[in-house]
Parts: sequence; structure tokens; C-alpha cells
Amino acid sequence: GTQELYRVVSSVHSNFRSTFPTLVTYEAPPLAAVSEGKGCMNLQEYFRLPSVSRLVVSFRWMDQGWGIRKGRLGLSIHRDSKAIIHHSFTEPNHPAPLHLEDRVYDVPCSILQFCRPNDEIVIWRYAGGGSSHILSVLFFQARYWPGTISSSTSVAAIPKELS
Repeated sequence: GTQELYRVVSSVHSNFRSTFPTLVTYEAPPLAAVSEGKGCMNLQEYFRLPSVSRLVVSFRWMDQGWGIRKGRLGLSIHRDSKAIIHHSFTEPNHPAPLHLEDRVYDVPCSILQFCRPNDEIVIWRYAGGGSSHILSVLFFQARYWPGTISSSTSVAAIPKELS
């Protein structure tokens, strides 16, 4: 993967390494038994990242272990403190499992293309509404390459199905 490429390029010429984007790894604190207040149906911020050109997340997670599964994780791209797009790390009919499960998700370029240099990526959690629904997340790791894919994509160009 990327680490092997760095080793090969570095052995050819030490200046080549600076021409590749730098891989950054962020390990988020665990969310153990996080719940929303009664009736809370909002996305809750987990942590923030700078604009990225590529993002791969991995985590171990589960819903409360019984009842209706509602838990989700995803991201929003924020520009000038306003979310311009929301994206879930799972399909709408596949919320968090009832038992601990490992997941790796490579955020599609079709989402990250909307990042501009001063935007922020907000990683969010959604435990679900109702009466204190619980979502647990362990070992969340974000591996990303800072920067942007394109600075010419306008907010108006965001397809409605992505927001």
C-alpha cells in the first residue's frame, strides 16, 4: 500500500517523498454507551478533521443490542460553519449491528470532491431518537490525506441524493 510506496520512492531519491501527500492517522476516543436525549433526532458531532482529498475510516461498533437498530456514523462537510452535505458510512437500511462488528469504509470521491481548502469534515454520530437509544463505537480510526480533490465544484452542483 501507501507505506510500501513511500519506502520504495524514498530509497530512489529522498526528495521524492515530499511530492506525495502525507498520510495522517487520527484515533478518536471511544463512544461507550452514547445515547441521545428523549426524542433527539439530530446528528451529534463526534470530532472534526480538516479538508481531505481521501478518507478511510475503520471502527468497531454496535447498537444497543436489542430492539430497533438506529445507530449511524457519517460525515458532513462544513463550509463557513454550515453543513453543505451529509453522508452516512452505511446504507439507510443498514444501521449499526446488534453485536460488535468491525467496519472499514472508504469515503467515495463523489462526496469528497465538494471539499474546499478551508472546509471542515465533521464526523457525526446518530444514536437515534426515542427513549435514550444507545450507540457504542470503539477503535475509531480516520486515515486521511489533507487537501482537496477539486476547488471548482460549486455547492449547487451537489446531487440531491448525496445530501
